[in-house]
Amino acid sequence: MKKTRKTLAVLLAAILLLAGLPVSSLAAQSDYNYYVKEDGTAELTGYSGSETELVLPAVLDGYTVTSIQYEFLFGCDNIVKVEIPDSITYIGYGAFNGTGLTTVEIPGSVKSIVGDAFAYCQDLTSVIIHEGVEMLGWAAFSNCPKLETIALPDSILYISDSFANTGYGSNPDNWENDVLYIGSYLIDAKETLSGSYRVKEGTKAIASQAFANCTQLQEVILADSVVSLGGGAFSYCNSIKNIYLPRNVCSVYYLEDLDWTHAHAFANMEQLEYISVDPNNPYFYADENGVLYNKAEKSLIVYPPANQAKTYRIPDGTLKINEYAFSNSKNLEGLAFPLSLQMFAPNAFSGCDNVSHICYFGSDEQWATLLANSGLNIDDILITINEHMVPEWKLETAPTCIEEGMETGVCEICGLEQSRSVPTVYHTLELVHGQSATCTAPGLEAGVICAVCGEILIAQETIPALGHMDENGDGFCDRDGVALEPPEEEEDTGHTPWDEFRCSFCDTFEANQDTPFIGYIYEIIHFIVHRLQYATQLFSI
Repeated sequence: MKKTRKTLAVLLAAILLLAGLPVSSLAAQSDYNYYVKEDGTAELTGYSGSETELVLPAVLDGYTVTSIQYEFLFGCDNIVKVEIPDSITYIGYGAFNGTGLTTVEIPGSVKSIVGDAFAYCQDLTSVIIHEGVEMLGWAAFSNCPKLETIALPDSILYISDSFANTGYGSNPDNWENDVLYIGSYLIDAKETLSGSYRVKEGTKAIASQAFANCTQLQEVILADSVVSLGGGAFSYCNSIKNIYLPRNVCSVYYLEDLDWTHAHAFANMEQLEYISVDPNNPYFYADENGVLYNKAEKSLIVYPPANQAKTYRIPDGTLKINEYAFSNSKNLEGLAFPLSLQMFAPNAFSGCDNVSHICYFGSDEQWATLLANSGLNIDDILITINEHMVPEWKLETAPTCIEEGMETGVCEICGLEQSRSVPTVYHTLELVHGQSATCTAPGLEAGVICAVCGEILIAQETIPALGHMDENGDGFCDRDGVALEPPEEEEDTGHTPWDEFRCSFCDTFEANQDTPFIGYIYEIIHFIVHRLQYATQLFSI
């Protein structure tokens, strides 16, 4: 809740004025708005007074002031001086952005100064940060053209691109061999830096984007004194193939806020093939594939994008896959997730265009939970789940037309032996020879059956018996040589068909005629006789 206590402050000021006591500091408190946080402390949210020099309160209405909210004095270019009390531990985004401050002194009680906190302070010339401050956020003091005096403590663990476009960086005398240091912190490097560069011994941290776009830089040798690498510290250093982390490095991320994690130090290093770590480093280790892990968090931090392997099996015990961990790993086609995995960042696989298989051996419910913990859903994952990559299958049992076969192989992602069935095959054809028909016995046409199951595929048709044949009339069958029985003799009538006549009207039979002509005459006579008989009967009626 926001609190304003102007009425009460006026009454107190009046009482103190009558008592002859100074009232300026108490009156100033009435111009501050604040918010009471869950822990019972106050956070400054705004200032509505007209003072140009402020002494920020450590206590408001009994609440200890511990933080300054984002854009607290944003754009208040009339504010030229601010004293920050030792009760403050956090300065929010853009809190003093665009103010008229000329000097800034940060007490050691402040642990985090986040992005743009003092950016665009056109008259700022000096910054003194005391021992105890641990984090400087993105562009915290950027675009302050007159800022030339900067004092940083050794307590800083994380430093971002905090001093871009300042008077300090514009002064060529502050650069050493194309590299800019502020005390024990490596802040920036010119893009023309090439070959191999050895970081100075005593360097505490390398700022975010420090070596960004140094495309000709082939090697960076980190000093043992380095404890942190800012996000994108080597971004687009596309000639660097290997990185070695010394024993004291405890962070390869830049933490913009306590709950906001940015990209790791090796983001966008397209040619990075391998990361190695000092075996005495208590915070990180790299496996035999050059993949970087956080020991305490049991998280996968970086898979080198130019690693030549097509597949990778994340080891059992890994709990998390961090932001951009596999970013732009173009050679990668398959991954194996352990059951221990609890979440992976939504952007963990950005640019992995060729990943098509993920081996995951949990249930559908476990997979759904893993996606939910990662802020994703089933529709966000377009790759195939639980499909192994087996480059070569070995036939163990050949398939038949009755039973499926089986073949085995080893998944090149997870290393486990896999088996799969081989579909049944078409029948094995076998010709069944036919049998020719004979004169007296029928035959069979050729057919086809399956040699395995015996199924008749083409049935044999019967060929009728051929019967005997004697074309030459020798009394023997021309095919099989069997003697043929002579044909039965017809009864001898003593005449031929031509010398006999039978009338179709009266059935009169005349035989033993000498010639066919005589039979023909008989036929004419019978015809005439029968017609005359018919006519007589007709007229008699």
